[in-house]
Amino acid sequence: MSADKNYATLEVLTQTIHSITPHQQSLILRFAKTVPLSDSYPDHRDLFNEAILRCLDGRRLWPTAVDFIAFILEVMRSISYADRQNQSSQKRLPYSIEFMYDDSLAEQGIYAISAEECYERKKKINKMIRRLERLGNHCEDDPIAMHLIRGRAEGLRYDDLRRLHGISFIEHEAARKRISRRLKYIP
Repeated sequence: MSADKNYATLEVLTQTIHSITPHQQSLILRFAKTVPLSDSYPDHRDLFNEAILRCLDGRRLWPTAVDFIAFILEVMRSISYADRQNQSSQKRLPYSIEFMYDDSLAEQGIYAISAEECYERKKKINKMIRRLERLGNHCEDDPIAMHLIRGRAEGLRYDDLRRLHGISFIEHEAARKRISRRLKYIP
């Protein structure tokens, strides 16, 4: 892996992986259910195996200061997020190519958004992210609300959230209303 003392060696990583008990693996897979799936990884076990493979390949280095289970869950989340982002960008690709060749915009001299507009969008997105983080801090004691917040932040829809977390319509609506009430008090 790396000669850096802050990261585990391949031998330590291999020993740690072999020492994972079935109970620990079931805990990892249970916590992994909070990670949204993608088309490439339709099952949480697939995502777990891919995370282990990437660690053993040396593509993901394990910092020794971080608990292995927390580390592997973050690797799984990262893989899933990157895969879903890649899929969504591939779906949008034809539209962006068509936009590039739109003659009416090119005739007007418009090839991209202005720097000011880009700055304003980024500022608005950062403000929304900070507000979402504050909402997450206010809802830490409510696991269903946290599932909804994380899922919506990752772009999941209502049906995906219910299926992923196994919550009923009533639980979803109650959590959504609790979030809505707490959101009123967040600037």
